[in-house]
Amino acid sequence: LFQDCPSGTFCVRNSSNKGDYTLTLKYGERIRLIKIIVLGGNCGFTHDTLKFDSVVSLIHYYRRNSLEEYNRQLSTVLLYPLRKPNFERTSWIIDGEHSVEHLLCQLRGLQAAYLRVIRRDDQVSGELDSLREELQKKRHAWAAFTATHALFLTQMELLENNRKLLSDQSEIEQLNNNREVQQRRLESIRFQQVQMSDQIETIEKNIKENEVLHCSLMPKLSKLHRELNTCQFRLCQMNVSQVAMDKILQEVSFLADTEPEPLARILLQLTLRWQPDRYLALDCTKVFHLFLSFLLIANRCCALTHSVNKTNSGAHKGSWCDHAF
Repeated sequence: LFQDCPSGTFCVRNSSNKGDYTLTLKYGERIRLIKIIVLGGNCGFTHDTLKFDSVVSLIHYYRRNSLEEYNRQLSTVLLYPLRKPNFERTSWIIDGEHSVEHLLCQLRGLQAAYLRVIRRDDQVSGELDSLREELQKKRHAWAAFTATHALFLTQMELLENNRKLLSDQSEIEQLNNNREVQQRRLESIRFQQVQMSDQIETIEKNIKENEVLHCSLMPKLSKLHRELNTCQFRLCQMNVSQVAMDKILQEVSFLADTEPEPLARILLQLTLRWQPDRYLALDCTKVFHLFLSFLLIANRCCALTHSVNKTNSGAHKGSWCDHAF
């Protein structure tokens, strides 16, 4: 249950001792089990600290205060409530009258997500190729500036040596004028060389960022590919023809081509779980459909507000009561 969960994730369940509870906490890479004792209408972690009138008040307290009060080795507060998973149904085992419709909806969602990742990865790969080509040109230019700079330094040394050998004043003035011209050219070359170095550094930074992004997209692409294959396999088991599935995939591909780039970038950053058995209502009325649309908009607004608050605060501060144990 706690796999891929961040440190500070917790849940509360019934203890093996009747009437007591167990707080399960992920701290670092380990899972810690902490017994919650309930006695005489109060509760706490030990018999000496039965100062809470309910498990809810205990959890709320340690959402704000560190567990170091109980154990010096637990330098954390209760950060992230663990959502209760749907054990009865999974993405691929869907029973009931509308199981085929659910899987077809899931097929559309997975295909859209898959194409979105592919398109972004193609863009990143194209940018990487362009950046690497540009970097090579800039490095050649920098090498040329370096060689030219060295050549002008040599010429400046020759002029200085020749000036010591001259005795005629007009020749000395002419040499000095030539030396000033060469000095200005040398400074110009040096300035361009510094600019080229800055440009090379910027390009190398952009290449590194795109390489990191490319590496992050590969696992997503592999996972979506596996889920697509699994979904199609389940549909084949339900006697859905490959022709019908290919038609759906083509329709989704056409829609994906018209998807605005800013929207695609936003959706790519979100974790979308295509489990339509949890939300798809095939027999709802128009009034109920409008009600669901209103709830969806409200949910998106709440999610956006939560995202902004999380960014500003740097930590998750949601109510643990909003989640099931």
